[in-house]
Amino acid sequence: MNATIIEIVEKNVCDRYGVKPAMIKQRTRMNVYLIPRQITTTIIDELVKADRTKLMKRYDLDRTSFYNNRRSVNNMRETNIAFAAIYNELKRRSIVDIKANGFSDVLISETA
Repeated sequence: MNATIIEIVEKNVCDRYGVKPAMIKQRTRMNVYLIPRQITTTIIDELVKADRTKLMKRYDLDRTSFYNNRRSVNNMRETNIAFAAIYNELKRRSIVDIKANGFSDVLISETA
């Protein structure tokens, strides 16, 4: 079963940092998860601290992709800055192989 970065957040971060799973919203139609801006840096920290090989094997991270959804650019402008920061940081540290389709509105999504 494939896992997304969001599921890693739910398992490793929610309890530790007091983030409620309800704060992580899902758009069921697109199967896209929206992450609150306040925990985006925590995602980076968790991925950086974790053993890359074990983490990728456990959560199948190499099948996790970033997608661009232009329809929600207006109401996600601040959040998108955080997502772009996550993308750039993960790419810089070579944590995972990420495919991106733009930076204006980057969402974390499950792969089909």
